[in-house]
Amino acid sequence: MPDTEPNSDADEGIRKRLQQVCDRHSQADVARVCATSRANVSRYLSGNRIPASFCAALVKGFGVNPAWLLNGEGSPYLADIHAGHARMATDLLEVVEAMHVVAQMRLGALTGKQHLKALRDLDDALRAYERLREKLNEHSRPILAKLLDDVESSFGRKHPERVHQLRRAAEQVARLCDDEDLAFRLLEAQAMDDMVAHRSDLAVDKQRSAALRAIVRAGTLSTDALAVIIRSTYLLEGAGRLDESVALCRAMRVLGDAYQAPTHLLARLDAQIGDVLTELGEIQEGMPLLQRAMTFIDDRVRPAWMGPWSYAQYFSGVAEFEHLAVQPRPVGGVELFAQCLARMALWSESGPNLQRALEIYRELRKDLSNDPEPEFTHATWALRALQQPTQSTLAEAGADIEALRRSYPSSPQMQFQISTFEAQLALLCGRPQEARKLLDAAAEMEQSLPKGVRPYLIAYAIQHHVALRAKGPQRDYDRAREWFVAHYRKGYGRFRPLASD
Repeated sequence: MPDTEPNSDADEGIRKRLQQVCDRHSQADVARVCATSRANVSRYLSGNRIPASFCAALVKGFGVNPAWLLNGEGSPYLADIHAGHARMATDLLEVVEAMHVVAQMRLGALTGKQHLKALRDLDDALRAYERLREKLNEHSRPILAKLLDDVESSFGRKHPERVHQLRRAAEQVARLCDDEDLAFRLLEAQAMDDMVAHRSDLAVDKQRSAALRAIVRAGTLSTDALAVIIRSTYLLEGAGRLDESVALCRAMRVLGDAYQAPTHLLARLDAQIGDVLTELGEIQEGMPLLQRAMTFIDDRVRPAWMGPWSYAQYFSGVAEFEHLAVQPRPVGGVELFAQCLARMALWSESGPNLQRALEIYRELRKDLSNDPEPEFTHATWALRALQQPTQSTLAEAGADIEALRRSYPSSPQMQFQISTFEAQLALLCGRPQEARKLLDAAAEMEQSLPKGVRPYLIAYAIQHHVALRAKGPQRDYDRAREWFVAHYRKGYGRFRPLASD
C-alpha cells in the first residue's frame, strides 16, 4: 500500500520542487529516467510520501541539485552554476560599454586636451578590460574544466539528460574563459551531445571543426589529433555519410604511416575502414581489414570492435549467429556489439536468435539511462510478431515505431531504416498489403535522401527481403533479386539462398 500519511512542511516543499522538475521534463520522462511508473510520479505529486530512492534517481538522472530538492537551497540543477559568473561579468560588460562609448568618439574632430583625454580614457578602458579578463579566466578555468570532466564522465555512463544540462552550463562558463585546451574539449563534448540527441548534421560540423583544430594545434599528426579524427569518422558513419567516413579514414591512414603513428591507432582506422566498407557492399575488402585490425587493437577497446567484426563474419557466411552471440564483458562502447547482434537476429527472423540478442542487449544496458537503439525496439516487436502474428501486435507496435520516428526528425537514413523494419514487422504479422505500402514509403524516402547520405546495409537487406515475399509488382521483385545476386557475388554468403534460382 502506498504511504498516505500526512506530510511535513519539508515533504510539501520537496513536492513543489518535484512539480517544477515535471513541468520541465514531463511526468513520463521523469518516470522513465527514475525507473518507476507514471502513476507513482502522479501519486508523489498528489500527496504520497516521496521515497529517498526516487529523490536519488532525480539527482542521478537529471542532475537535480540535492540541496535544492531537499531544502530549496541553491539552483535547481547542478549544471546551473553560471549564475554567479553572470554577476562577475557585470563589471566586464560595463568596461566593454565604456570602450564602446570611447570608440564612438570622432577623435579627428577633437583637438588639444580633448584628444589626449579621449585617448587616455580608451587606454584606461582597455587596461581595465585586460585585468578583468585575466581575473575571469582565473576564476572560470577550473570550473569549466570540472564541468567538462563531468560531461565526459556522464558520457561514459550514458546519462544524456545530465550531459545536456552540463553542456549548457559549460557553454555559459566558456563565454568567460579564454583557454584553447578547454575550448577544444567543449567542441568535442558538443559534438557527442548532438549525436546522442540525433542532431547528426550539427554533430558532424562540430567534430569536423574539432578535427581541424586538433591538427592545427599539434602542428603534426599527433596521437591525440589522430584519435580526434577517428572520432570524426565514427560520427560521419552515424550520420549516414559512409563514403566520406571511409575517404577520411583512408587519407588519415596514409598520413598515419607517414608520421609513424602508433600501431593500435592505425588498427582502429583499419577497423573503421573495414566496417564502413562492409556497409557499402564491399565485404571482400572490408572483412580482412577488420580481421587484421582485431590483432593490433589494444585490449581496452577491442571489445567495442567485436560488433562490426561479428557483423562481417555473419553476413559473409563464415560464422553462424549462435557462435557469435557470446556476451562480452561490459566495457565502454560494447553496446555496439549488442546493436550488431540485433541486426543479425532481425535478418534471421529466428525467435531464439532474437531472444538471445535481446537478452544480451538488456544485460549490457542495465546500468545505462540513454534511449535504446532502434534495433532494440524492432527486435522486441519482431519476436512478439513471431509469437503472436496478429493485426493487434502490429497495431500495438505502432506507438513505439512512431516514437522512434520522432526521435530522428533530421535523420533521413534512419527514417528509411525504420520504415523497412516496420514493413518486415507487417509481413511477420501476416499483412503483406501493409508491408507493400510501407515499402513504397521507404522507396520514396530512399529517392529523397540527401546527396552523400546512405542507410546501413541491414536496411537495404530487409527492404529487398520483404519485397521478395510481399507479392508486389514484378519490378520490385526483380530489383530485389538483382540486389541479392550482386551482393552474393561480392562476398555476402549469407544471401546465397536468395541469389540462387
